[in-house]
Amino acid sequence: MRLLLAEDDSDLGPRLKRYLDRQGFAVDLFDNGVDAEHYGSETPYDVMVLDLGLPQRPGLEVLDHW
Repeated sequence: MRLLLAEDDSDLGPRLKRYLDRQGFAVDLFDNGVDAEHYGSETPYDVMVLDLGLPQRPGLEVLDHW
């Protein structure tokens, strides 16, 4: 299962990615809303997890644009 993870916390994001990788997910981690929106529009993901307080573009705005 392919998962987009958008989290800007430099400790939490990589920890979540490692955990989800171990659970069998293929995880792409992005630390800002612009990149998350771009890749979420171009790549088919099964699950998308968005931080609401992302830099450059908030998570709710990313969701609205999708």
